[in-house]
Parts: sequence; C-alpha cells; structure tokens
Amino acid sequence: MELLLTAHEILGEPEHLAAARWILAAALESLGPDPRTWPGGGPDAAGSMGLMTGLAGTLYLLVRAAHPDRLASVGLPGGAPPAG
Repeated sequence: MELLLTAHEILGEPEHLAAARWILAAALESLGPDPRTWPGGGPDAAGSMGLMTGLAGTLYLLVRAAHPDRLASVGLPGGAPPAG
C-alpha cells in the first residue's frame, strides 16, 4: 500500500490511490471488524501495538489512505515530494 500511496503523491495519478484503497478495503473485509485479532508483521507480532509491525502502523496506513494529503509516509525521511 505504501508504494501505491507514494506513487500517487509523486506522480499525481489517481489510479494509484484507488488501487491502494481497493486493496485496503479487501483486506479489511477479510480481516474482520476487530483490530485486536488482526495479524501483526512478525511471528510474535499479533496484538502488537508497534508502528512498524503492529496495530499502530496498520491504523496509520488506513488513515493515510483516507487522507494522503494530510499524512506523510513514516517510511520515507521527509515524506514523499509533492506531485507535479
């Protein structure tokens, strides 16, 4: 998702944002309504609250997909450059 969101920011292509949102919607439907049951990013990360492999990172990505103009990538120093 981060690749698609960053591509949207840099290139300004709405298709990248639409693809990221479509993938996230499918993932949310598959994972169910309770974030506490979602898997984490490592073998022992289920239920982790961490930014990179836990629930905080997942929720940050969801909010970033909803409002990409308000949140920069935490994985890129300084965030992505503006489109154009």
